[in-house]
Amino acid sequence: MLHLGFPYAILFFVYKGNKKTGPIPAVLRKSPDKANILSVPGERTMKLEWMGRHRSLVEAHIKSANRYAQRYHVRWFRFEDVSLSSAQIQVMEYILEVEHSNMSELAERLGITRSALTKHVQALESFALVEKEHPKENAKSYTLRVTEKGLRAYQAYSEEIQTRLFAPIFSALDEMSDEDLERLQRVYDLINR
Repeated sequence: MLHLGFPYAILFFVYKGNKKTGPIPAVLRKSPDKANILSVPGERTMKLEWMGRHRSLVEAHIKSANRYAQRYHVRWFRFEDVSLSSAQIQVMEYILEVEHSNMSELAERLGITRSALTKHVQALESFALVEKEHPKENAKSYTLRVTEKGLRAYQAYSEEIQTRLFAPIFSALDEMSDEDLERLQRVYDLINR
């Protein structure tokens, strides 16, 4: 059985015979006729023609997804006395966009479980970046709000990430027509369904 690991793995594995033998690493390479070839040590090679002319785009997407997955929980952004991960910053960003968000809405929008979101919110609360607001009529339910310190942290983050990452991306996207941007958005919507 061939596992292509799409979209989060670029290393391919082929399982032989039984599960005790484990995975055998496979090598993806281009043949002289530019076809994608999957080589497994001691086995035949397999042309990956099903990707056609889209192979380099698929590979770029996989590489991007892998890089993001590796960094998602790493606390790389420093603000005052705290270090934040991309996951935590993303939670703050979504709370800022929809003030008084509830946990279910946020988890759905972020594409994570409620328990994962709860861990991020607890960390953000401990840093005094986010706070819960309980309505008077129901002490068990609550909405989330970014604090003043959280607003300052997000402002510092957005300035840094704009310069470090998004400025060249936005510049390239600005060269595209509105129709091309809509098509690109549809592709991402299909990837994320």
